[in-house]
Amino acid sequence: MKELLVWTGPVHSGKSTKALLRAQRYLRLGHDVVLVRPLLSLRPEQGDEPGMLVTKTGHRFPAIEIEDVRDIPAAADGATVVWFDEPMLFPRDLDDQLVEMIQQIRAKACVLVSGLCATSEFQVFGKAMPTLMALADRICWCKADCDWCGSLGVATRSVCIVPKASEVLVGGESVYKAACPSCWVRARNLST
Repeated sequence: MKELLVWTGPVHSGKSTKALLRAQRYLRLGHDVVLVRPLLSLRPEQGDEPGMLVTKTGHRFPAIEIEDVRDIPAAADGATVVWFDEPMLFPRDLDDQLVEMIQQIRAKACVLVSGLCATSEFQVFGKAMPTLMALADRICWCKADCDWCGSLGVATRSVCIVPKASEVLVGGESVYKAACPSCWVRARNLST
């Protein structure tokens, strides 16, 4: 088994940026790195374009967007490092298949994962991300600055600031804010 590294935390905590920096280090050492992400994670308003992940810090990395987890083996074929960004946005009914495929890829390639482990309601976000965290060799917990009280590096939660019809609402800064635990409770109390 090769290494499985996971970056997780709330919105605006730099999960994708930190994974991207690791991916760039692998590239520098001659590895073939492939970034796979769900098509749903594509956010043009954030600067994303098809085939290119653009982080909030402006870092760019070529990406393969797919809708169906069954397309992962073809996308990852031959890579020595496979990075999955926002795997929790793949369809819930395929979570078990996603984990199984990542484990199969891990037999041959190092796997990087970056994504949310909790919804803005602070519930487990699907089944794949928590399972991958349980299987990980290392979890990098990322914290953000609190968008509510302005404290640096203490935000561990995400707050949805618009009405949300289901568990999954993809959006950027106009939809989600990072919050420390105290501000998250206050924000949740204001919305009820």
